Amino acid sequence: MKFEMPLEINNDRNVKVSIGTMVKLDSLELHVGLDSGAGFDVFRFNSRYMEALGIDSTQIETKYIPSSFKPEEGNQYYFTEVTSLTDLKKNAENTDFRATFIDGLIHEGIMSINWIGEIITFDMPDKRIIVTK
Repeated sequence: MKFEMPLEINNDRNVKVSIGTMVKLDSLELHVGLDSGAGFDVFRFNSRYMEALGIDSTQIETKYIPSSFKPEEGNQYYFTEVTSLTDLKKNAENTDFRATFIDGLIHEGIMSINWIGEIITFDMPDKRIIVTK
């Protein structure tokens, strides 16, 4: 099965290029960064979405992690199970998976790409992701 997903490209002075797409996390539509170097099954979201998803931060595993750049500062991490993640057309799906929510994350979400499909092509000129499952 082949399908396409929209690709959003951020080019920072031709020094750094980042890519992203829109996904549906349970009931929320979020813009997420796609990180091919994140490893497998890495799903990180801004903690501001926890309430909308019905996640009670007092009932899940949490951990404060100091910054490696400024050890006197850091972020609170929340670890929990999420029911569903799909692309907007529901061609790619991940269900009942572990996700991390982070206070102060500068993205709505950032994640690995292995859940999308087996063969993934980033078509930069046409701003699309071509996926073979």
